Amino acid sequence: MKKNVIKTIVAGSMLALALTACGGATEETKDYSSAFTDDAGNTGADTATDTDVTAATADETGADASEDQTSADRFAFTYNGTKIELGASYDDVKAAIGDATSEFTQNSCAFDGCLNMYTYGSSFEIDETVLDSGEAPYISAIYLTDDLVSTEEGLSVFMTKDDAVSIYGEPDEEGDSYIKYRSGDSVISIIFDDGSDTIASICISLDEY
Repeated sequence: MKKNVIKTIVAGSMLALALTACGGATEETKDYSSAFTDDAGNTGADTATDTDVTAATADETGADASEDQTSADRFAFTYNGTKIELGASYDDVKAAIGDATSEFTQNSCAFDGCLNMYTYGSSFEIDETVLDSGEAPYISAIYLTDDLVSTEEGLSVFMTKDDAVSIYGEPDEEGDSYIKYRSGDSVISIIFDDGSDTIASICISLDEY
C-alpha cells in the first residue's frame, strides 16, 4: 500500500463531498483500531459465507418488484465477507463490520439534511444521507481510498485506466481526470492522479449523489 499518497486521496474525497455538502461540520474521532487490520480482505472472497447488508426489502417497505430489481442492479462493495449496498442502513452495516475509526457530519446545501461520513482506517469511507423529512437514513456513497480493498469486480486504487476498461468496458462518461460507469441508479466514479492514468480513488454512489 502506498501510504504516502493517502493524504492527497483523502483531500480529493473531501473535495468531492464539498460539491454536495457544506457548513456546520462536526467531527468525532474514535479509537477502534481493532476494526481495521493490514490484512483486511479485499472482497471477502476468503470467507466461507457472505453477509448481505441490503437496501430495505419489500417486506419492510412495501416496495414492489421493480424497486427490488433496481437494488439488484446497483454497484456494491464487499468488506470482510459483508456486502454493503447503496440504500442500506448504516446501522446494519456497523453491526456486521464494526465501528468506524472516525466519524464526520456535515450539513448539506444540496438537500435538506446532512451527511454522516464513516471512515474505516485509510481504506474506505461510507457516506450516509440523513434527510430532515424524517425518512430512514441510507448509505448514498462508498469511497475506496487504498489498495487493501477493491470493488466487487476487482478494481482497486493504484490500478490504471486500462485496468478499469478491461473490467468494466468503455466508460459511460469520461473527463480529463475521471471516468464513470452506471448500473441501474448507481454509479462508479474512478478518479485519476493528476496527469496520469493511475487510479487515486473510487466512488460507488447512487446517481442522485
